[in-house]
Amino acid sequence: MMTPWYFLRSATRWIYQDSEFRNSLRSLGLDSLEALSARQLGHLVTNHRSSWVRKVGIGGVEYYVKTYSYESWSDRWRGVARTTIFAPSRVSRERSALEWLAAHGFGGPTVRAVVEKRTLGWLSRGVLVTDAWPGDSMADLLPQLSSPDQTAVIDQLRTFVLRLHRAGFRDRNLDLRNILARLGPDGWELVKIDSPRHCIVQNSDPNDALAKSDWQRLTASLHELGFEL
Repeated sequence: MMTPWYFLRSATRWIYQDSEFRNSLRSLGLDSLEALSARQLGHLVTNHRSSWVRKVGIGGVEYYVKTYSYESWSDRWRGVARTTIFAPSRVSRERSALEWLAAHGFGGPTVRAVVEKRTLGWLSRGVLVTDAWPGDSMADLLPQLSSPDQTAVIDQLRTFVLRLHRAGFRDRNLDLRNILARLGPDGWELVKIDSPRHCIVQNSDPNDALAKSDWQRLTASLHELGFEL
């Protein structure tokens, strides 16, 4: 349980953790926030000024380690809506989305750890660790496919998004780079990742304003690669 003292000091908190995974981290000396979120760890996936993703092999299993870093007070102020005690962090929001999707039959990566470091309630670093789901970003995959496969996976994409909306999920960050796909024995399987702005709508109309916004963003993402939905 957090006490007032927690918010008056610099504190690292493992909000969620898979105990077996934490033991694997400990055996490799990666059970500190600094070691786990190092820019040099594993293999580079993305690398931006205030966020990066590394692919790391731990105990023979591959994981993605996503880090958001707000080292300066100006960084924290620009992200005030997601870096204070008044709003959940991006890593917490992404964990919430992944767990909701899994619980409602949409599959996807399993969350292994969520770690935050805060000072005076302000987030200075957040880390999300998930399994490496064995698929490719649709932004990378689509241009490599044959024309029949492109048609098939886009048809599956349309069905997938409609299922999301009918279940009440509104992503608000819906583009091809945040949808993973793989070809399985029963056809194309799709999952959604990176949903820090999602919301859940009860008794929802699949054609409401948020759903329409999702479709518009996805359509624009497809157009950038020369595809139609």
